[in-house]
Amino acid sequence: MEVVILAAGRNTRLKLNFLEKTFKPLVSVGDQKLIEYSLNNAVKINAKKINIIVRSNNTDIQGHYGDSYSSIPINYIIDNNPSGLVSSFSKYIYNNENILLSLSDEIFIKSIHENLSNTFLNSDIDILIGIERVRNISDVQKTYGFNIDLKTGNLSKFIEKPDFPVNQFRGTGNIFFKNTALKKLGIENKGFEELVDILNYATELGLKVQGHEICEKYFNINTEDDYNEANKYLCTN
Repeated sequence: MEVVILAAGRNTRLKLNFLEKTFKPLVSVGDQKLIEYSLNNAVKINAKKINIIVRSNNTDIQGHYGDSYSSIPINYIIDNNPSGLVSSFSKYIYNNENILLSLSDEIFIKSIHENLSNTFLNSDIDILIGIERVRNISDVQKTYGFNIDLKTGNLSKFIEKPDFPVNQFRGTGNIFFKNTALKKLGIENKGFEELVDILNYATELGLKVQGHEICEKYFNINTEDDYNEANKYLCTN
């Protein structure tokens, strides 16, 4: 399995003074660089390769990590005109490998990536989404919501930042894709704008899309409040 980490964002929402000189994925949160939480998840699942999608005018990540991380080869993919997550994801040319899609600004506390990877690879699931059960339903509005069949784990009707969440589950940016699913989806040719567009299309095609709780607590660092909350949690737990 390969890992694809999206790291071509523009730092437009995270307003911290030191970000004027520091690329967001390399900001320290707790005792690690932000992107290292995703890199370490790649190590957990014993990835064959890590593909990091970066902006053409930013070589900070390449300079910091070079061509490998914990002995896993790194392949850098340039996105010359990043216009969103899906746009960046479409730059990855899959080569018959199953993949784990990740964001460069996510933190998973007490995650079970290794277990989920094994479950995924030994099942007929086409797409397996790491999900979180939140205490405060308003947290669903920070990522994306969906309908869930609690008996089967099947997911449907994905909505980006829903105004009225239908349950207390939210999706993360960590999504396992079978290579056969990627071929059927044809992401590079469809002009999707959001991750939920890909997931809704997958259900329309009849692909088996399921969710599984992936961690005890999840942070997606997009705002100063997100950064402060994650830092406080990591420094006190």
